[in-house]
Amino acid sequence: MLLKLACNKIKVAQDVLGGRYVYLECEDKPKLKEFYESNGFVCFGKRNLERDERDKNNGDYLLQMLCDLSKNN
Repeated sequence: MLLKLACNKIKVAQDVLGGRYVYLECEDKPKLKEFYESNGFVCFGKRNLERDERDKNNGDYLLQMLCDLSKNN
């Protein structure tokens, strides 16, 4: 519900300012990936963690995910 609310707010802003996509990064955990994919996000890559991010995140990289709001709202 919170993700949908956030995407709806972003969509309102995009309608005024332009734009179409929402980008996020998350840890490579099956439950996280499944959650975002079930909400219209597609995994398109990975980004290596910066040195200062390693304390806050598990693993060596974050998944990069994208959602086309024009198709999902």
